[in-house]
This record gives sequence, C-alpha cells and structure tokens, in this order.
Amino acid sequence: MAAGFTLNEFSSNLKALARPNRFLLSIVNEPTLKNSKVLPNNYEFLIKTAGLPEVTNEKIEVQWFGRQMKLAGEPKYGTFDATFRAPADWSLIDYFEDWSETVASISDNVRGNGFLNNTDTYKAVLKVQKYDANNGLVGSYFIHGAYPLSITPITLTQDGGGSISDISVSFSMSYWSNSEAESTGEATVSLA
Repeated sequence: MAAGFTLNEFSSNLKALARPNRFLLSIVNEPTLKNSKVLPNNYEFLIKTAGLPEVTNEKIEVQWFGRQMKLAGEPKYGTFDATFRAPADWSLIDYFEDWSETVASISDNVRGNGFLNNTDTYKAVLKVQKYDANNGLVGSYFIHGAYPLSITPITLTQDGGGSISDISVSFSMSYWSNSEAESTGEATVSLA
C-alpha cells in the first residue's frame, strides 16, 4: 500500500487533538452595573457553550485598467456568543439583565442613567481559556470591550421537568487578542 494510507500509519502519526469541551469562560474585569447585581460565585461552572471569536479581514478592491488589485482592509469582529446553565435562584440571568439595562435602560431608553457619561464602564474583558486532554492550558483569548447585545428568551414549559434552563448571551466586542492588556486591536493567538 502507498505510504500514509493505512490505519496504523494514520494512527501512529496522529497527535493529541483539540477537544471542544475543554474550556473555561470568565469575566476578567466586571462592568459597573446600574443595579449592582453580582455574578454568582460558581458562574464559571455554569458555562455550557461558547465559540472562539471571529475576525474577518475586509478587502479593498482598487480598479486599474480593467484589473483588480486587492488590498487588506480593516478587520471586522463578529459577536461572541455564550450559553450558560441557569441557576435555580436566577442570579446569572439577573446579572445579564442588569448589565443589559445598564447599557440602555428599558424604561426610559437612557444609557445607564449616568454610568456612561465619560467612560466605558459598562464594558468588560471576557477570557476564554482552552485546555488539552491533560488539563494543560494551551491558549487564552481575551474579548475586549464586551457587553451584551442580546439575551435570548428563556422558554418556560410544564413539559420540561427533566431539563435545565439555559441562557444564551450574544456579546458585542471591540476586538480580541491573546493578551489581557489593551492592545492595538490586532487579532493574534498564542498557543503554548
């Protein structure tokens, strides 16, 4: 047989692969909230799903004598989405609702009732840490300037006695990096 086509060759050359369930999500610097709600102490254990952040490098097309020259444009950052298991006391849901209310008040459409006058105190830095199969840290992503864009509806039903409620939050972000410190906004990832 040709080299590389047997199962034994494949298996012997296959190194440890990344597992999508080996991660933690935390809020590095919490925002100042309107109603001073606090995160539950165990919120890191309530995370169910998260996606590593997306970046798209836009292009600029310059026309010249019927030809196109493509230049690198500005980076465009998508949303960062996370789903949490809802604790029985609803404290995590209360926290995200208060955060959203701080960004834009539901009742009077005022941004945070004075919290947003001079600073971005409603924004936070989120940290996603990826681990290998042996619990070794292999990389960290920092989501800078994050705040909730949307909180999905939570379905209440009499039929779901054997299930746990989830809360999904879609965060806006300024940029992501592999450093907690403020950076230029360049999307870089360092895998140890």
